[in-house]
Amino acid sequence: MGTLTVRENLMFSANLRLPDSLSRKEKRHIVEEIIQELGLTSCANTKVSNICNCQQKLSPGFSLLQLELAVIMLSLLFKLSISSKF
Repeated sequence: MGTLTVRENLMFSANLRLPDSLSRKEKRHIVEEIIQELGLTSCANTKVSNICNCQQKLSPGFSLLQLELAVIMLSLLFKLSISSKF
């Protein structure tokens, strides 16, 4: 995953974590909302490997913590979608 961009990493996670009943377009929309919500728009196309090579922020407004938070948000969305079915 180190050669993927922030957006690609989130799409990868969305495809793994969100239900198959959601279309690719819906998953992409969720990912874009998370990117905007966390203020990652300016670095959404930054390769994570470029960031991982340094412990500090390499792109303005981006940190690995933000990417981790985005993945956590995807996980929570998945859990909410499961619980709403019951």
